[in-house]
Amino acid sequence: MDAKELIKAAGGCVRLAEICGLKSHTTPLRWKTVPVAHLRAIEAALGIPRHVMRPDIFDVPSGAGVAT
Repeated sequence: MDAKELIKAAGGCVRLAEICGLKSHTTPLRWKTVPVAHLRAIEAALGIPRHVMRPDIFDVPSGAGVAT
């Protein structure tokens, strides 16, 4: 998930900045990927798992695959 998708999921750049505790609402616009330091807050607020936001770092947890 790139920053643009995350901004949209959060309901806008200002909301995402608030979730992350950022002083500037434009900071998320400069992200290419979501900084690891903000993953926990975003996951808690939006319910988007870390492995979706940063699949380059986090593997899909066991049992989180597609149900058959």
